Amino acid sequence: MIGASTRRRVLPAVAALGILLRCAASIAQETEERVVPNWVPSVGFGFGIQSREINGNIDAILFTNQTGQPPSVTIPCQTQTLSMPPPLPPFVGFCNLGGAANRASDGAAFDLSGQILGPPWKSAPWKLRPRPFVHGGFAFEYDSRTIVEVGINPSSFQNAALEPLAHTRLRANPNWIGFAGGGVALQLPIEFTPVFLKLGAVFTEEQLDAVGTIDRGGNDVNNKLFTVSNDRTEALKIPGVGPSVGVEAEVWRFGPIALQFVADLLVSFPLSDDKTSFDLDQPVFPGDPPSCVTNPTAVPCVNPGHFDFKADNPSFFGVASLRFGWVGY
Repeated sequence: MIGASTRRRVLPAVAALGILLRCAASIAQETEERVVPNWVPSVGFGFGIQSREINGNIDAILFTNQTGQPPSVTIPCQTQTLSMPPPLPPFVGFCNLGGAANRASDGAAFDLSGQILGPPWKSAPWKLRPRPFVHGGFAFEYDSRTIVEVGINPSSFQNAALEPLAHTRLRANPNWIGFAGGGVALQLPIEFTPVFLKLGAVFTEEQLDAVGTIDRGGNDVNNKLFTVSNDRTEALKIPGVGPSVGVEAEVWRFGPIALQFVADLLVSFPLSDDKTSFDLDQPVFPGDPPSCVTNPTAVPCVNPGHFDFKADNPSFFGVASLRFGWVGY
């Protein structure tokens, strides 16, 4: 009886020990399978956010439909009295729609990227097993950001009694950003999966549009509200260089393919082509006075609207992506 009781107690313990040993062997085998080969090419896709501070300035003076006459209704644009240099008198019926601002232009982006991770430096004096890497990518941006906006937006034209209305706007339309760079990847001392801290430098090129718009609203002969507008687009292609930092972790491995999660931050300082200036004529209504006459008692000169766009601040591009790496059999 004593022997049987002992066997009943020992057998489960032996079975449990066998299960633990098998699990340990499985973990060891899995750890061995996660060894990173000397060369790991990978491709992937992700979602990112790009941000850059932009300085914008608008100098614009617009006609209203009450040129030279007292305003018929009380709205800020109509009640302005524009002071002209002597000998011209003050004029009612002109709107000063100039302004300046410094705002962030943020663009969401869909990113396609690739990377080649090189062999480790086995004789390195520390345990982080540094490896060289090169990477590159291309991101499609699809946001638009208003930098400067002055006046009454034509989208709010709801009441014909508020005629005339006027509006100027300068906005940034990011289109795409491409990058290429490299550096060193440090494998962190994490046992269950390969994790790398990547430090490097990157060259970027970003394409964005500076868009200026002038709108005016008025009433037609049937007292129905309508608008006229002019706009102009200037494309900028801005090269830049700067540092990069990223984290890469292998989250799954199936056969020769490793699924990797990657988070990168790229900082780029512009090298050239980061500013533009352009003029834009105000839209006209039938019966508008001449844009410039020499008679001091008549309507003064109205110059085209002038737009300044400066993207000379550093650009930040953060992207999170999933990549598929070839680790071999």
